[in-house]
Amino acid sequence: MKSIIIFSTIALLLSFSPVSSRPDDWQQDVQLMLGEFLTCGGPTPPSTPCNMFLARALKRVYNINDFDRPGGGYLTANEMADYVLIHTDQWTSLGDAGTQSALTQAQGYANLQKAVIAVFKNTAGVGHVALIVPGALQHSGAWGLDCPNSASFFLDRPAKSYISKHLGYAFQQPDNVVIYGRNY
Repeated sequence: MKSIIIFSTIALLLSFSPVSSRPDDWQQDVQLMLGEFLTCGGPTPPSTPCNMFLARALKRVYNINDFDRPGGGYLTANEMADYVLIHTDQWTSLGDAGTQSALTQAQGYANLQKAVIAVFKNTAGVGHVALIVPGALQHSGAWGLDCPNSASFFLDRPAKSYISKHLGYAFQQPDNVVIYGRNY
C-alpha cells in the first residue's frame, strides 16, 4: 500500500512538469489546469491568481514565458494585448477574429502545435484572452463564422471555463478580438 501511495505521489508530481513532453500532451496539461482553476471557486483564498491561465498554459505547453512579470506573477489580459501588439518580433497578428481567413489560419497554426491566442483589450475595464488549441473549426451561429477550437478560463464565471469549444464561447462577438500567432 505504501509503495502505491509513493508511486501515485511521484506520478502526480510529474504531471506538473513545466513543458509537455510530447506536443500532443497539451490536452492533458490544459485539462489538469482546468481542474486546478475550478478549485479556485472552493476553499482557496480570493487572492489565488486564477485569471493567469493563459500565461501558465503557454509556459507549460509551449515553454513560452512572454507574459511573466519579472518579479513574479503575470500580465493582465489588457497588458497581454499591449505586449503582443508591441512585440512583433515574438507575435504576429493573424487578423481580426471577425474574418474567416484569420480564424482558419489560427486553427492551422494550432494544429501545427504553434502557440496561438485571441486577445480582447477592454479600454474601459478588464480584457480577456483565450488559447487556440488543436482541433477542427466549428461553426458559431452568433458569429456567423467557422471558429477555431479554444480554451478559455473566466475569473468572474469559473463554471463557464472550458477546453475544446469554439472561440465564440470565449467572446460573445468577434468585435475587437485579435488573433496572434507566436513566431518561432
